[in-house]
Amino acid sequence: MIEATDLVSALVFATIFELFVYANFCGLSLIIYGLFGLLGFKVPLNFKQPFSSNNIIDFWKGWHTSLSTVLKSLFYAPLRKKFSSSIALLGVYLASAMWHGVAFNFVLWGVFHALIFIFTIKLLKAKVRFLPLVLFILGVVLGRLLFSDSDTGRLLEKLKFSYDGLGVLGFLKGLPNTTKVSLLLGFGLIGLEFFFRNTKIMAKRNYKFLRTPLALFILVSIGIVFANQVGVDFAVYGQR
Repeated sequence: MIEATDLVSALVFATIFELFVYANFCGLSLIIYGLFGLLGFKVPLNFKQPFSSNNIIDFWKGWHTSLSTVLKSLFYAPLRKKFSSSIALLGVYLASAMWHGVAFNFVLWGVFHALIFIFTIKLLKAKVRFLPLVLFILGVVLGRLLFSDSDTGRLLEKLKFSYDGLGVLGFLKGLPNTTKVSLLLGFGLIGLEFFFRNTKIMAKRNYKFLRTPLALFILVSIGIVFANQVGVDFAVYGQR
């Protein structure tokens, strides 16, 4: 799907790629968290239900927290001593972009997220409520669109946002059933985080909802059913 450059296909790909990264990276982090817990060691959660957020600021407080801590210490704190918070935030996101790779799409991704973050701060200070949530959703999807494609020419074509019908729906319909189930499960979990983010079981953002007896039974059952399926043969970020 990464080859498609029309608006709908590009956005669908970016949304699925967001799920792909989250499932792989957060899933790995939770496995490590669980294994250390079984051994009697409590390690910090590297992800804290990022989709249980009302805005992009809360999202980044829950996404890859170990890297966020390092970037805050190495870049934000020193920059903030000499420059405004906006400049410091831009420096942090550019540093994060370069950490992922020295490429045009990552620079765009860093600048884009910095601007979304800064604008969200201003909106929250002005007590604007709904727009930060909209920016959060757009920021995640469009940000992943920028992040996912290291082919500059193809990425620029995608950013023209040209509409070319809904052909991607036919492609999705033709996917294997196991893939469809995986997508439904993944987006279902994200949906639980997002739509029930203000409920008691979600509020602490510690994946308590995945550790209930019913949830564990379902997850183990799915693991058994999918145990013999062949996985992907490339790294979590796809193009590298």
